[in-house]
Amino acid sequence: MIKSITNNPDNSNIQYAHNAAINVAGTAGGIIGARILSRASRIPAMPVIHNLVKLERSVSVEHSRTILDALEQMKNNSVLKDTNFETKIFDKATFEDADMSKKYQTAIRVDKKLSKFIKSDAIRAYIAGTYSKRPLYAIIKGAGAAYAEEKNMAYFADNYLIAGPHEYGHAIIHNTKGTLGKFLSNAYAFIGRHRISNKVLILGLLARNHSDKDEKDLNTFEKAEKRFHKYLPFITGALSIPCLFNEAQASITVAKYMKPLLPQKVFKQMNKGNIMGFATYVMAAALNMGCVAAGVKIKDATCNALKKYFSSKEENKPS
Repeated sequence: MIKSITNNPDNSNIQYAHNAAINVAGTAGGIIGARILSRASRIPAMPVIHNLVKLERSVSVEHSRTILDALEQMKNNSVLKDTNFETKIFDKATFEDADMSKKYQTAIRVDKKLSKFIKSDAIRAYIAGTYSKRPLYAIIKGAGAAYAEEKNMAYFADNYLIAGPHEYGHAIIHNTKGTLGKFLSNAYAFIGRHRISNKVLILGLLARNHSDKDEKDLNTFEKAEKRFHKYLPFITGALSIPCLFNEAQASITVAKYMKPLLPQKVFKQMNKGNIMGFATYVMAAALNMGCVAAGVKIKDATCNALKKYFSSKEENKPS
């Protein structure tokens, strides 16, 4: 009987290419699985975003004016005073024309087209979310807020003023030099801009788990490769730390400035909104870890299935 390619010492190059091809195929399966699951994992965050929008609706016109006045005072009595920081408040009706990211605008256009056929906010949010990582219900409801580090500008819709102070918090952190918050703010922006999480995911899935070898038979590189593959969910989870710290610090920072400037009721609403918003980031980080862990399982299962398939094929060949 012909020896299996994987067991033939005379075909080391063929064996290496064979195993590499299986590893790449398994990696592709893991990435596809993780991506599909990551889309679905956004659904549990929707009720939180929905409540955020409901909270915004509870802010009266009078209180909205109070928030805008408080933001102006905070701008003139903080580190933002001597910077080129700007604010852009846009109308809900022209939200898609705002100077926001193309993905953000695309999500809104997709939702408008879907609204003719699909009445469910949740389903539309799920589909539109394919094009944007922004809070989905906020997109669907025509509300939104963001801080752009590269432009040093805060954006928010006129029907989403409760989120305005939080974006000012990001601006204060970004314009405060030599602090841990500033460092993590830059790290957060760097990770997002260069898609570090995606690259780590691909590298981690490409790393082999060496399940067919004993630990004592592995060299230093193979041990590191195995650990990288095994702990990939925790490594990708660690990449969320700058984001979580940055979001929490933005809310805490702005609360110090806004407490004496807002009525107690509005201040409590603002804090409640910040807490719910932070919950979505924590939920997203946890769900992302779960998706990566599932991707690792899918990759390993795919590789094992392919190895068994080719092994059985070799064994069934006539001698």
